[in-house]
Amino acid sequence: MRRVSLVVLAGAVLILLAGCAGSKPSSVAPSAQALDVNPTPYPSSSGSAVLQPESGGVINLSGSAEVSIPPGALSQATLVSLREAISHPNVPVPRTSLGPAYEFSLEGADLSGVALLTLPLPEGTTPEEFSIGAYRWNGRTWERVSGRVVGDGVQIATENSGLFALQGTWKLASAALGLALPPGGLQPGMNSIPFTVTGQYRFSALPALQRGYTPVRLVLKRDSSGGAGQVTGEVGLDQTIAETTLWFQPDPSQSRGEIQFQHVFEIPPGGLDVTPGSTSHYYVVFQAEDSAAPTSQLSTGVDYTHVLPIRIVDGGVVRPEMAKEATRPLQWHIRLNGQTWLQIPSDRTELPLDEVLAKGGIGDYGITLETQADGKWVTASNEVTVKLAPPPTETPIWTETAPATPNPGELPGVTTPSPAGAMPPTPTRRPRPALPPPGETPAVSPIPTTSVTPVTTATRSAGAQVFWADSYSVTPGGCTVLHWNVQNIMAVYLDGAPVTGEESRSVCPAQSKTYVLRAVSPTGPQERRVTISVGTQAAGAIELTADQYQVVEGACTVLHWRAQGVRAVYLNSEGVAGEDTRRVCPQATTTYVLRVVRDDNTSESRSLTIAVLPGSGIPLHFWADQYTMSPSSCINLYWSVEGVQAVYVGETGNEQGVPGVGSRQVCPVGRVSYTIQATTTDGRSDSQQLVLRSEEPSMGANEVIAHGLVREVVRTTDVSPTTTSQQPGWNIIVDGIDPLFSGETNCCQDRVSLRLPQALVDQQAVFGVPIDWPINPGQLIEFRAICSETECSLDAGPPMYLHLRSQ
Repeated sequence: MRRVSLVVLAGAVLILLAGCAGSKPSSVAPSAQALDVNPTPYPSSSGSAVLQPESGGVINLSGSAEVSIPPGALSQATLVSLREAISHPNVPVPRTSLGPAYEFSLEGADLSGVALLTLPLPEGTTPEEFSIGAYRWNGRTWERVSGRVVGDGVQIATENSGLFALQGTWKLASAALGLALPPGGLQPGMNSIPFTVTGQYRFSALPALQRGYTPVRLVLKRDSSGGAGQVTGEVGLDQTIAETTLWFQPDPSQSRGEIQFQHVFEIPPGGLDVTPGSTSHYYVVFQAEDSAAPTSQLSTGVDYTHVLPIRIVDGGVVRPEMAKEATRPLQWHIRLNGQTWLQIPSDRTELPLDEVLAKGGIGDYGITLETQADGKWVTASNEVTVKLAPPPTETPIWTETAPATPNPGELPGVTTPSPAGAMPPTPTRRPRPALPPPGETPAVSPIPTTSVTPVTTATRSAGAQVFWADSYSVTPGGCTVLHWNVQNIMAVYLDGAPVTGEESRSVCPAQSKTYVLRAVSPTGPQERRVTISVGTQAAGAIELTADQYQVVEGACTVLHWRAQGVRAVYLNSEGVAGEDTRRVCPQATTTYVLRVVRDDNTSESRSLTIAVLPGSGIPLHFWADQYTMSPSSCINLYWSVEGVQAVYVGETGNEQGVPGVGSRQVCPVGRVSYTIQATTTDGRSDSQQLVLRSEEPSMGANEVIAHGLVREVVRTTDVSPTTTSQQPGWNIIVDGIDPLFSGETNCCQDRVSLRLPQALVDQQAVFGVPIDWPINPGQLIEFRAICSETECSLDAGPPMYLHLRSQ
């Protein structure tokens, strides 16, 4: 879209606009003579203009923020304003805020179409380093809206005015940590309260980390905001008890790893500034200065009941000093033979025993500290006992007993700290592996020294971000993490148990298991399934993915690979590092092969294919959550296309203008065809169709319709030149299988090998089997095939198919 300036002449505003979204563009271009050769500088923080419905217009700010109103998007002439907000709404958000908020407003009219709002990315912020999202303030909280990165900004298609901002988190590193108190809580003889922090810092190889030490700040917090600080991430709302700085030095021989650490905050009992006998919630904030948006994480919390430890020292009962003695009324409560005998104000830290015993006589003395709470005296310490025996023993015998109530060790949230021998705060460097035999000179891959099993996080599209797992295959006894994120819902259930709308949960299935996430919204319930397979060896030790699997001739994409615990790694026969990236610009469709050599000299390969379109082509990405579904079901369509003038999506023959990246819920009846069409500024156009089937499918005995995650794509050899099913082709290894419909077969509960002849790829129209190609590791798919046990085949005719469910 061309930017044009606003020029105010005699109280009227002249608006020029080229390009729009929401309706197909006119073939008549704007007049070149109307452009101002000396445009007025864009206003710095706010701008407004009266726009007409028939022409629309654009309002620009100097910081690259703009709002574009297409023709026909206003109900009537109105004053349209865009300004930089003075501050964000004073409501915490659990993420890093990127840049200022912008307010887009209309006076006197409503939007009857879609406005395009562009917010600039802050300087130094890139989508490669940040998970960036567009948000709109709904009066109570920030809600996610659809947006895409365009140049140095994020473009938002909105049907409403309001306050908008960009938010995000740095996505290259993470941390996990917990907080624990000793079993039994504070004991007599302990001079401090040990709050023990244990955790793991998972880093990526950035220059700031490679140059030396990285500072990590740990802050011990006491909840003083009624839970708002820890729940929302606004830790400034809570009281700081103590803080320290640790220094980590990642091993420069590897590009990704994990540092385990432990730190103990030793807090004097009198230094907490809380009422003895009261219970408070504590947690720790982790912050690593590893980027412009530091890695931040909150620990688990513990509840601590503040019990003052008292003990007998040199003939007296001693208590700790308090931070504010004057505001903490304390008294000694002495019981003789179980009955209250004396209550003495504790204006000193020591109670001399000879004064107490001289007033009493032979018997058992129990001594505790008490404090006032709600006008009553309550116990605030452990109890010590003194026994004064009859003659001939004239010297008192002093002993100590176990703490009386309250017992912190029985409080909820108190956990056992890590045992002795946990890794120290400063990590040691990890050794490099041995070099390969003569004749092979690849860069050496690092060998991790921890026992953590590497897992694979698949490349997921926006549509796959509803319910997914870090790894879909684990070894017996192994674990993985389930993630889900559903918005605008009434209730969410995981395997029938209520959960929140956005959460992560570690699972360790004893056998292959399918987890069901059920979301209830105003439009009805929807379900997503994730299957975790338990096998004999972990999947994902070798990863090879790409940013784009389809490019136009002359364009480039980036390959990513990762291999751990191996001796040598080759990319298309060239020695490379164990974990790295490479920008490639293939001139024709190209297959890239990653081969690794293990320590026992065995080798294993992974491959992916980058499809190259002609220079006149347009990369269109168009997919759905599901292609075959039960009647009356609704699913989401997703699309992504860049560098074009206009995009239209909808039922074939009834497409509507949409942003280049977005999604839409559809509820097909029967078999419905949907089309995406894109047009460039130089007049080129392209389109793509997909068919959704909302019907109970008629299944053969061995037919299966299923979802799965592609783990590996293996080229097969030519067995017989006369048999179609045995021609050269591909074996696609798919796991995380979720069967949607099946005949009488018991197939597809774990992992399958899906056989795809090359003839089907090359001549889909002849065989009548629609296939999305290329298929690569890390992509989500839906297929209908003939299956037997763990083998499936796509060499039959209709109604078989293979479709992508991710970009």
